[in-house]
Amino acid sequence: MEGSPLPEYCKQLLLTGEKEYAWRILKDYFDTFDEQGPQEILWFMFTTAMKLENEEVSGSERSNMIFFYEYTVALFKAAYLLSKKKTIK
Repeated sequence: MEGSPLPEYCKQLLLTGEKEYAWRILKDYFDTFDEQGPQEILWFMFTTAMKLENEEVSGSERSNMIFFYEYTVALFKAAYLLSKKKTIK
């Protein structure tokens, strides 16, 4: 993360609560990852976790992972759309 403005944006967001820092985080995120990048990375992580032979992961937990994946993809899509329409000063 060296050279990235993200840590400072996060710090300022927590300190001030100003929306502008939230928008800056979104802009930086989508400048770093394209529209499909987050979904592809999340899908890789998800499918890798689902393929693991782990008796400790129940059917309910797997269902929760699928639910989380679908909602997170929707969040990424919404955030991407909003970040592209917002002009940051």
